[in-house]
Amino acid sequence: MRASLHRRPRRLLIAALAMSGLAVGSVVAPGAPLTGRAEAAGRTFTVRPGVDLRSALMKLRPGDTLQLAPGVYHTGFVLPIPATANVRTKMSVGTPTAPITVRAQDPSNRPLILGEIKLWGPSYWHLDGLRIQGVDAGKDTLYMGGGVGWVVRNSEIFGARQTGAYSNVTIGSDIYGTGAPRGFNFTANCVHDAAQTKRSNTDHNIYVSFAGNSASGGWISRNVIFGHPNGVGVKLGAGGVPGARGPWGVKVVYNTIARGGRQVLLHGDVRNNYIARNMFSNSWAPLGSTKKTTSVYLNLVIGGGNTFANNYATASTMFSFGKTARFTADNAVRVNPRFNNASCGGFRTSYPKASAYGRYGSGAMPRW
Repeated sequence: MRASLHRRPRRLLIAALAMSGLAVGSVVAPGAPLTGRAEAAGRTFTVRPGVDLRSALMKLRPGDTLQLAPGVYHTGFVLPIPATANVRTKMSVGTPTAPITVRAQDPSNRPLILGEIKLWGPSYWHLDGLRIQGVDAGKDTLYMGGGVGWVVRNSEIFGARQTGAYSNVTIGSDIYGTGAPRGFNFTANCVHDAAQTKRSNTDHNIYVSFAGNSASGGWISRNVIFGHPNGVGVKLGAGGVPGARGPWGVKVVYNTIARGGRQVLLHGDVRNNYIARNMFSNSWAPLGSTKKTTSVYLNLVIGGGNTFANNYATASTMFSFGKTARFTADNAVRVNPRFNNASCGGFRTSYPKASAYGRYGSGAMPRW
């Protein structure tokens, strides 16, 4: 089963896709049809606002790169395309040595994609330097379902505050066959402004919900995550059902997670997750009828091997609440780290001892 993930899948193309191609090395003008066809992998294509972005993505093969020119792309996409008349188109997957890359043409002037992006089984897909804004009511901004070795980096992901979605980002299982994600890397992104609905503690910036196994897992590292007043920055756990199988093997390291109800939540059957060297700041949600607040909340956790190490919390009453986790090294509520501002480029600290932690952490742990 694993070997099949590295093969080029057979394509069942619907008529509209079969009639259009993507020209090698081309720049597609706004509104222009996609013409030509790639003859070999490993080429670079550039598109501009107005193209059928989903069709362009469907034509990528291992080693290909799709560059998005600056501008606003008024469409999200779901890949593969859902089944119609018992026929489901498939998207290609990359390989460890020939990933499929979708990136900003100009990293200093990143494209803005409006709408939900949902990828099922995006093995060895790399998304780099994008801005993605959710605009569809109740739909996550970015959903990464299953797959192996995918990467999302250097991107800004937001919109749930306006759409009321449960999360800006969901990392879930693949309903089409690859199951739980393995070896993923979500890094150097800015995820901000989760929803603020009347649902109790349900609105998160990143929701890691896949049903884990001994091979699952990946990295959530070096991100800035902020603005989740009715939820948490990173939730590791599935649904609200007690004992439900949640993520196994996720490493949440060197993130700055701030300005929300709580910063990290573990729930249910979650195992072997590692949370280390993060900066947690400004936890607002009270514990029951008390006025106490916590940066980390362990809710009905029944799994083992979950470890917290060298995390810095500030502006909360306590570091953690709940049971069934291992706390090693230093995890504590400490003094104000003196952030410069609350923005994607902010949350830089001027307090020397805090400089080891979070998105910009040096890793040189201070002596306390």
